[in-house]
Amino acid sequence: MWRRNDGRPRDLGTLAPQGLRSNARSINVWGQVVGTSDISAEEDQRAFLWSPVTKTLRDLGSLENNTTSSGAHAISNVGHIVGLSFFSSGEHAVLWMPWTRRIRDLGTLGSDHSSAEAVNDLGDAAGQSSTAFDPITETTPTHAFFWSRGRMHDLGTLGGTDSYVHGINNWRQVVGTSQTPPGPDQALGPDHAFLWSKECGMQDLNDMISPAYGIVLSSAADINDRHQIAAEADLGDRTHSYLLTPFSESQ
Repeated sequence: MWRRNDGRPRDLGTLAPQGLRSNARSINVWGQVVGTSDISAEEDQRAFLWSPVTKTLRDLGSLENNTTSSGAHAISNVGHIVGLSFFSSGEHAVLWMPWTRRIRDLGTLGSDHSSAEAVNDLGDAAGQSSTAFDPITETTPTHAFFWSRGRMHDLGTLGGTDSYVHGINNWRQVVGTSQTPPGPDQALGPDHAFLWSKECGMQDLNDMISPAYGIVLSSAADINDRHQIAAEADLGDRTHSYLLTPFSESQ
């Protein structure tokens, strides 16, 4: 059972007394929590950091002089925070730096919409971004990205239109889900879980397990520093979770 010493869960509150909602998204080993909270009765929202030291929510601000909404999605064990910030023409993935909490615009892959979903202890971020408009398909695809040292890298897809990030580790491996090529009479291909690394690029996790298991992994939720991956597969009308462990560790 998870509880305080007095047996009651701790209410983290909101950023404003008149705020109705706050939504926690991530916690690190030090008990720091990040998420999004109402800052007014008009339902404007802002990214927050809650610290077990101060025991209060801190407004992390936004890109346009704290006049627009923002949201925090993940925090690393050394205090890097990632999420998104809205501005006049869209929203951009952002990184709040440890200690200073200075907000950094991570940019996009050619459009005005991006969001960072995961961050490691090195300050590398991963998420997804809309790309430039494709006049052939008349769509604006969304691609997974890896951001490091001031540069956003397009991770591509597994042959379909869109891909999305869910996790990153300190080995700079990224996991998520991607559409695959559509089959006959299909508008979109099925979603498959992926693993991306700088050395190997984006790989379909289904190519790394035996087809004898009879499962198709549709999404990878996270990856740890032992390279273990939490994933899920659709089994007809059911969805099951799976733990993937590198072969050398499973002996």
